[in-house]
Amino acid sequence: MPILYQLHLQQPEQKIWDMINVNIGAATLMCHIVLEDMEKRGRGAVINISSIAGSHPFPMSDVYSATKIYIDYISASLKYYYEKKGT
Repeated sequence: MPILYQLHLQQPEQKIWDMINVNIGAATLMCHIVLEDMEKRGRGAVINISSIAGSHPFPMSDVYSATKIYIDYISASLKYYYEKKGT
């Protein structure tokens, strides 16, 4: 059964960390890497791809849903701050 459809307690801990690292860690760090140069130039764009799974909880894919709502929230937060700077 794919990890996406396993109950929370059925997911191996390493698989949970892998999903968090890929869906949250990588996206957050990539933004961190590119934003400094974008701010210096006064322009740029970051495109984060999320999922409908972030729009409401999915009981059998709780970790996945949570990582996707994180992407929505950090994207909105970055937009709010950096659009005022012309980025």
